[in-house]
Amino acid sequence: MQFKKYLTGWYRTIVFAAPKEMEHIETNYKSNDCQSLEPFRAIFKQIYNLRESQRADLQLPRDGVGRIYHRRYAIRVNSNFSAEELMRRIKHNPNRFCDPQLAEIKKVDGEFRPMVVGDDYHIAISGPWDGPVRTVSVDETSFVFATRQNHLEAGLIRFCVQPTGHQELTFSIESWATSSGMLVWFTYSIIGISKKMQTKMWRYFCLKVAQEAGGEMIGDLEINTCQMNQTGDDDAI
Repeated sequence: MQFKKYLTGWYRTIVFAAPKEMEHIETNYKSNDCQSLEPFRAIFKQIYNLRESQRADLQLPRDGVGRIYHRRYAIRVNSNFSAEELMRRIKHNPNRFCDPQLAEIKKVDGEFRPMVVGDDYHIAISGPWDGPVRTVSVDETSFVFATRQNHLEAGLIRFCVQPTGHQELTFSIESWATSSGMLVWFTYSIIGISKKMQTKMWRYFCLKVAQEAGGEMIGDLEINTCQMNQTGDDDAI
């Protein structure tokens, strides 16, 4: 059964890519554009201020295997929405922006109330792993999920909308994470199939957000990836 889930997940990773009406959107891949850890240090401070019950089962980068992968997916669009309005739509139902062939995001409880810190979500990922996460930061233009035990990664992922010009918004998904174990590390860092699935999943999400914004795309979808060693300064992470 487990092997069948592997094969199904890998097949979907290879075959499915993006909304057909948006396949023309170019993707610009970079692998040497590392950013500072500072934005995430602030989030970790918020995590340490959570109740013990909300922190106990979090799976942070120090709990994983290998180097920290920093990935950022970003797309710019002209839109009549404000950053706050577009983010409100995303927070209301993140699952609307997922590729149903690859993943499903479901709120564990409180489905009909606004997202708040402490909300748990279950990300059902095509293949052998699911991804339980918890909301650890929420404001008007962003929210952050932290991975929980049994997630295939150990880290944080931040969804953010920022105004970057007159009627111009940039939506980004940014993560800092290690692999949860050696098998995940092997399929992600060596074989690359898990990394490919992740790329397709969040690429699709970005394209659907751009579609929701209702305006014209500006430039390419950008995906930046870099790896960082955990040093003594990063022990808290």
